[in-house]
Amino acid sequence: MNNNPYDNITNISTNPTTCSPSHRSTPIQIGSFNCRHLLKTSALSVTSSFIYYLRYQSFDILTLQDTNSFSFESRQQLDLQFQTTVSIWPKYYGIVSLNPALILSN
Repeated sequence: MNNNPYDNITNISTNPTTCSPSHRSTPIQIGSFNCRHLLKTSALSVTSSFIYYLRYQSFDILTLQDTNSFSFESRQQLDLQFQTTVSIWPKYYGIVSLNPALILSN
């Protein structure tokens, strides 16, 4: 029996796409997760471990549902833990680029 708490996590991968015929195809790995209040103050070590796990899954982009990142401080904390400078954190979800070659914009 495997006791890994992350065994039931699945990811979604995109097929290679192109912007125009002159550009070559580049596959992008996208992970999508429902995080159920990612920044729970009662379980900070679990949050840190989960974010560490996500960072090392070879995703280029992470989409995170139900993050409840209400404050500027919580968004800064998530950017610090994900070690990214490119992210979008609306109130209830997040989009994080873990690939420095990809840029997100609103």
